[in-house]
Amino acid sequence: MPNQLSISVTANPNDSKSRLKKSWVGEPLQRKGTFTVSIGENIAEDIKVFGESLVHNRFAAQVTIDAAAVVRGFLEDNKSPQEIQTFLDTWKPGTSTPRITKVIDLKSMSVEAIKGLDLATMSVEAIQAFREKVSQALKAKQA
Repeated sequence: MPNQLSISVTANPNDSKSRLKKSWVGEPLQRKGTFTVSIGENIAEDIKVFGESLVHNRFAAQVTIDAAAVVRGFLEDNKSPQEIQTFLDTWKPGTSTPRITKVIDLKSMSVEAIKGLDLATMSVEAIQAFREKVSQALKAKQA
């Protein structure tokens, strides 16, 4: 029994790649609809319906996209190629990657460096620890 995937799509005439034309009064035409696509109940059925090569190629394409995202995150965290490869050697597509939490040592930081901290890149735990250290520093300064 095949599964039905429901796909809702709106074609945007303002998209530069859209082949939709404007109506005769200059109003943008919007085309939209909800459609279904049949897939198998499991990978074995997908292979029967679509063929082993197609199923494997589509899987490989998605793994490539997922792996590139993982690698990009590690590169942004200044990980070495060896560290990244070690992680990828045991990585399973679809699983989450470890988050890097930056350790902040306020005592060794200048005021300018502290002002330049980008809280948006910090984990919630790191921000909470940062707030606690600032609170403690303020109490010590007032005492």
